[in-house]
Amino acid sequence: MFRFLHLADLHLDTVFASRRDGTRERLRSAVRRALEQSVDFAIVEKLDAVVIAGDLFDNDQLSYATEKFIVGQMERLNDSDIPVIYCTGNHDPGGPTNRASRIDWPSNCHLLDSPDPRLIDLTSRTGFDVSFVGAGHDSPDIRENLASKFPVATSVRPHVGVLHAHIVESTSGSSHKKYAPASKDDLVTKGYAYWALGHIHVRQQISNFRNAWYSGNIQGRTPRESGPKGGLLVTIDKSGLSDVTFCEFGPITWIDVDVELSSDVGHLDQLARLLEASAERNLSAKRAETIVRFILTGASSLSTLLRRPVEVDALEQSMRDVLGILDVQIDSYRVSTPRDPEQYRAEPNVLGEALSFLDEVRQDARAITVDLLGDEAVIDWSDASEEMLDDLLTGISEDIIERMVKDA
Repeated sequence: MFRFLHLADLHLDTVFASRRDGTRERLRSAVRRALEQSVDFAIVEKLDAVVIAGDLFDNDQLSYATEKFIVGQMERLNDSDIPVIYCTGNHDPGGPTNRASRIDWPSNCHLLDSPDPRLIDLTSRTGFDVSFVGAGHDSPDIRENLASKFPVATSVRPHVGVLHAHIVESTSGSSHKKYAPASKDDLVTKGYAYWALGHIHVRQQISNFRNAWYSGNIQGRTPRESGPKGGLLVTIDKSGLSDVTFCEFGPITWIDVDVELSSDVGHLDQLARLLEASAERNLSAKRAETIVRFILTGASSLSTLLRRPVEVDALEQSMRDVLGILDVQIDSYRVSTPRDPEQYRAEPNVLGEALSFLDEVRQDARAITVDLLGDEAVIDWSDASEEMLDDLLTGISEDIIERMVKDA
């Protein structure tokens, strides 16, 4: 039997999404704590290896102090005779000018920083042999199919693939750039017992292929990376893949709370009570380490107030204090005015013209952005960015209506 920990997408020294300095610093520290806890786990459990499937850190942001911290954690594993298989990703590429290839790694670290797959044979504490095959990114923009270059498993010993890649059948892949794109079939045809994947931050099995997994990132960085985060404990035996178990290491958890507003909620005090009740149904015992994003929807007379940053900031502060949690984010872009925009859109006046113009912007957003910013190749379009733009334009339309017809 061979047991190893599958980690990916730690993004040490990344830039975090929060308006508050204190929260950003807590998140930055949380990633370090998550790595420490994963190393603690590997040592206590006497694992046979730790696998890191890319994006261990952000190359352009990595500080000297964090580099020494990472090396220190690898040395702890070395002291416990635990080898590390680490393939580079798009954020921590290899190559002579990049950090991953220049760090003085301990002897237990097997660095895979080339697009050409390399085989590493390891033996468990019980004498069970496994062959790890991995390839890494040597630049931040690899677009070739690296999985197709992996050799087919021919020996009797189980093979484990290690790769940072975009698998087209993955869920939530639309919010990630398609680096080293591959298909599920590229993985299946190799005959490996397990694929340890990185790049997609949502923990998942690839389609109905139980031998390929993304571990997800070790600590949520944004509201879109909600829920428990950590790594996967993988067990390989003589029959192949035996078990995959999630292990939580991320100290801070993001959660989304959906709240639909009704016409009965006409004052911010009423909204605050509604938010408190909604959050309490979702909070766990570790609430002090929780960040809640309230996603507000529905038509409400509060829509104008909820577009004023000073009002939203005050409401967020109140919710932090009442709930006793780390932070709060209120997303109110989806709250609409009780007035129906359709009744004004076709009117032959300034309001109708303004709404028609915003409709044109909505339809031609990509072309307009290219005209403003130039080369389309540098624009990162995704489902998430399109949704955010749509929410923004909807909010602008409703704000115009509220201002221009409020005395009508």
